[in-house]
This record gives sequence, C-alpha cells and structure tokens, in this order.
Amino acid sequence: MDTTKETTLKVTPEQLEKLVEFVRRSGRPQTLEALTKRYIELLKDEASHR
Repeated sequence: MDTTKETTLKVTPEQLEKLVEFVRRSGRPQTLEALTKRYIELLKDEASHR
C-alpha cells in the first residue's frame, strides 16, 4: 500500500484564522502534526454543523 500519495488541502480564510488563533493561544510554535490535527478538528466541526 502506497502511503506517500500527495494530497492537496485547501484552507479557507476562516480556517486559517482559526489555526492562527490556535497558535496564538498556545503561546508557542506548533508542530506540523499539531496543526494538522487541529485542521482536521475544524473540518469535523464544520461537517457536523452542516
């Protein structure tokens, strides 16, 4: 199974602002893994409100 498949994600301006706020609230730099997890949480939250 190939796990190196490229994936393109589009981040809306609203999602980007929420990610920036996440970093600001933490008070420290975040790893790409932490930002990705937060982005997935945002997507799930948006999907549940549709």
